[in-house]
Amino acid sequence: YCYLRRKKMKKINPVTAARLMVEIFGKRKVASDIVRDAEKIISADDNLRYKYDAQRRNAAHRKIAFLLTYEQWLQVWIDSGHLPQRGKGEGLYVMARHGDKGPYSVGNVSIILHADNIREGRLGKKSSKKDR
Repeated sequence: YCYLRRKKMKKINPVTAARLMVEIFGKRKVASDIVRDAEKIISADDNLRYKYDAQRRNAAHRKIAFLLTYEQWLQVWIDSGHLPQRGKGEGLYVMARHGDKGPYSVGNVSIILHADNIREGRLGKKSSKKDR
């Protein structure tokens, strides 16, 4: 599928478009609805690509290998069912590495509550006066 946006052609895989529609609107849409809502799909896709790139940059800054492609990253989020609740904060979900070890890769990540990720990261570490 190609959609015209700001005089540029943007390609979106039809499967990705359909999955984004389900995530955005919470139900299956017919093809005419996908075409009508194309701008929303493109906007959501751009926003998700920005978030993917930000997570990849953050991992690089922390010297953690990030081996997920955008499609794999998105699929992990879609499969979790928590894409709309992605973020840091109470009741929001993050992508975490198993045991906080190894790279961000298929099979080594899961989507968990942000609070659980913080808790897991502190396991086995002594707290300092600064942390109290």
